[in-house]
Amino acid sequence: MGAPREEATSTTKITLVHVFAATDYPPQVGIRHAVSFARHRRSLVVHAHGLSLIEVLVTLVILTLGLLGIAALQAATLRWSADSAQTAATSQLALDLAERMRANPSSESQYLAAGAGAPCANANDCSGQDRAASDILEWRKAVALRLPDGLGHICHDDSPHDGTPAMPACSGSPFAPLVVKFWWSARDINGSAVDARHSLPQAVVVIGP
Repeated sequence: MGAPREEATSTTKITLVHVFAATDYPPQVGIRHAVSFARHRRSLVVHAHGLSLIEVLVTLVILTLGLLGIAALQAATLRWSADSAQTAATSQLALDLAERMRANPSSESQYLAAGAGAPCANANDCSGQDRAASDILEWRKAVALRLPDGLGHICHDDSPHDGTPAMPACSGSPFAPLVVKFWWSARDINGSAVDARHSLPQAVVVIGP
């Protein structure tokens, strides 16, 4: 009977010690800890909100740059497609003029004279000179229709990649290749507008020796 009493007494003492320690703890210290914890928690929430806002802004900037890049790439693709179509048109136009000249071989000099006359109502009633002038007139209309502000010139030239529509800069040597120079309004590789009237030929097609 004596041993259990000692255990009960010990247990009671331990309990009293714990109760005394808890009640002896100053209440002001507990309040300060609670306030400090609340402030720390609030600062963490504000910091987390700040990080979230920065992440959203960075994401928006990256998305905007990506969209601008896609738009620029699409514009460049459209420009390259248009340039390819126009370059293909110059080959067709040069071939058309070459066939007209083959059909009227005695009047090559008239085609080179760059004179344009009235269309022939009946090819059988036209002289070679009149037919050449009519062909040049129709061909120039086709160039203006197929190319934006399109202009074309045929001549013998040793260095065909120079000259302007007003001054084609053809050498005129009969030993030089027979070429067709084309000018049209377009945009260069930087996207700047190119005026057909003051630029070098955008395309040169050789159609004869």
